[in-house]
Amino acid sequence: MLKVVTAFLSGLSKKEKQVFYIAAIFVSLAFIGRVAVAPILGRAKEFNKKIVTQTSFTGKNLRVLEYKNKIHAEGKAYSEYFVKMDLTQDEFIADFLSEVETLAKASGGALVNINPVTVEENNEYQVFNITVEYAGTKRDLLDFVYSIEDSKKLIRVSAFDISVKNRDKYKVKCTLKVIKLIVAG
Repeated sequence: MLKVVTAFLSGLSKKEKQVFYIAAIFVSLAFIGRVAVAPILGRAKEFNKKIVTQTSFTGKNLRVLEYKNKIHAEGKAYSEYFVKMDLTQDEFIADFLSEVETLAKASGGALVNINPVTVEENNEYQVFNITVEYAGTKRDLLDFVYSIEDSKKLIRVSAFDISVKNRDKYKVKCTLKVIKLIVAG
């Protein structure tokens, strides 16, 4: 084979040999490009794509972690409202009723009637509803409603109906719907 190539080259003129060598250089460069360089560049492009995907994925994860930290910080701010669900429902009801009675006594009025508690349950929270009749002066009623609304235990007055009990002594009778929200912690 080497003899054939040397015989071929000896039959060429000087200009033809230069053209042949230049063509051989281009062919060998193209061959090396196809065999060695193209696969390396292809792998480099694949790696670049993976880097871009992983970078965007990491950015998303960082955002999620930032949100997680914010949620934990906000959760700590509201942690005083969370209740450990280690008490039974009857114990929660008894606690709720005693809180309302304590607030009523502190305001100076009296609870005349307490209707049974109804419970609305959800996965994250429970809502306890009671209807109470309160008797006292207007000032006592305002103090009672304010103390309920100001409670840190998520007790609120959701509805009320006021009527006059005794005009001469400024006594009123009020039916209040009081709710307590218990958030599972």
